Amino acid sequence: MPALPEAPRTDGSRPMSPWENFPFLSSPSELDPDGIPYEVMRFPDAAKMTGELARQILASEQQFDAVVYPLRGGLYSATRITQAVLCPAYPIGLRLYQGIQARDEVRQQEVEIYQPLPPDVDFSDRRILVIDDVNHTSRSLEALERHLKDMKRVASMTVGVLHEKPAFAQIRADHVVRRTDSWIVYPWEHLGDGLHQRWEFFAEKFPVWMLRDDGKGTNWSGCIKRSLQIGFRPEELPELGGDNFFVRLYAGLQKRGQELRGEILSLQEVEQMLC
Repeated sequence: MPALPEAPRTDGSRPMSPWENFPFLSSPSELDPDGIPYEVMRFPDAAKMTGELARQILASEQQFDAVVYPLRGGLYSATRITQAVLCPAYPIGLRLYQGIQARDEVRQQEVEIYQPLPPDVDFSDRRILVIDDVNHTSRSLEALERHLKDMKRVASMTVGVLHEKPAFAQIRADHVVRRTDSWIVYPWEHLGDGLHQRWEFFAEKFPVWMLRDDGKGTNWSGCIKRSLQIGFRPEELPELGGDNFFVRLYAGLQKRGQELRGEILSLQEVEQMLC
């Protein structure tokens, strides 16, 4: 791995992350009726932040026996940091929430371990480095720690993340590149993999924007406009009929309609919302 740059210092003593003032921040009062500000990440941003996280971890001079990362948020950074700390990496499948939600809604969610750590690997007395994209409510970290203790008694667990949300997190990560209370949209959420398009952000937000009970009547064009205001680029936005996005949007509208009105929307109603 190439040498990592030294972070700039502001007072001659404490290294300051170059991501302290990350520029992609929207105005919550103007851009989202829920009052949620956003930061739109892209792969070059994620690469630089991963390099900064690796620099912090190496500077601590800690030694590790294994890297553990939640799928899929920790995959990108963990596979790169593994090369720096020179130890094997193991994925674990954790599922907490599926969409952009308010603080109380997220805290009420239960963590599901849908892919446990491999049972044939002995983690007893091992120094574990956990890498993830964001420490939001810390529920995933708590579940991961319990899972490790259920398997074997590990010697230590050190956590490194790209983002941490101080207003939400119940546990502080050991290494953090940026602290923010904005909703981060990571590139692995809305970019395609060659076979299928993953549009989690849009598939979750568009039905909410279209069916808000505020009389604004946001349509497809309005959703695209909001997405551009938040910081997405035109080439990153979904096509209504592309890669079954309409099917996902339709399903989301039906779910949202049932939540608000307790009934299924007609096809004509859906078409009216799109136009």
